Amino acid sequence: MFYARLCAFYGWTHDYVATMDYRIAAKYYKAITHIEAEQYLVDMNITDYPRMTKDGRRSFSISMVKLTNRGQAGNEISFESFRRKMKGGS
Repeated sequence: MFYARLCAFYGWTHDYVATMDYRIAAKYYKAITHIEAEQYLVDMNITDYPRMTKDGRRSFSISMVKLTNRGQAGNEISFESFRRKMKGGS
């Protein structure tokens, strides 16, 4: 299941995962849950979008723009920063 999940989620081959250091592979495996949880939060907000107030829609749009780092091409956002922004912080 470990190899299958890594291959399915990241698009890697079984042989590629087999050559990885186990500790690194385990970190990638653990990250899957966090990545999926963040995506579910975004999906839930999108699902609620039609019922949001005008201010709620504006707030959601602003948070999505911040997450994409529009206007800051080449700059990556840290995982912790992304997580804070998804929870509504700055």
